[in-house]
Amino acid sequence: MVGFDWILLFTQGHLHPATVVWGLRVLMTLLSIPMLMDRFRAGTCNGHWLVKSEVVLQDKMVQALGQTSTSTSKATRRGIRQDIFGVPGFQLLNWQMTHHIDVPETYFLVIAILLGQPLKALPSKDIKFDMDAVWNYVFGSPMSSQTSPEISGKVKLSGDAMITVLCMVKEHKYLSLCCYSKSQIVVPVGADHA
Repeated sequence: MVGFDWILLFTQGHLHPATVVWGLRVLMTLLSIPMLMDRFRAGTCNGHWLVKSEVVLQDKMVQALGQTSTSTSKATRRGIRQDIFGVPGFQLLNWQMTHHIDVPETYFLVIAILLGQPLKALPSKDIKFDMDAVWNYVFGSPMSSQTSPEISGKVKLSGDAMITVLCMVKEHKYLSLCCYSKSQIVVPVGADHA
């Protein structure tokens, strides 16, 4: 069984944006099922893909060092930390998504799960990324054509996904305030110079 942590490997910061978008699509599709959303939120399905791999890891390390399996060394005492498997899924997602603030598709996907909407085909690359485009993607029609009562019946807010969006916006805002040039670091006006 593959856990959510395995799927989150496809959202790491060093990966190509297309890989991140596909990994996020798979994750968001799974999170549209309430039972899986609860497991992801609690972090209870992490690490299953590493079950019994510690024995293999130790044996391979011993063989690589040219030792017999009966001798003890630092290599045989190393293991997989089981405590990392209990990290809640949205906490891991928050850490990962701050690396992808420059990929507009990630916002569409995270906001769709935030509002409890099913995933759809992503907008084309040449679409302007603004509130109207996000609204049209999530609800399927322009903002001006829908009323508040129509929307309130469709929306199932996820507070955890809201935190993910806010982490992404915060990182985007931070990077836009801290402008770097080749000769100097520009400190935003009003920043504490202590």
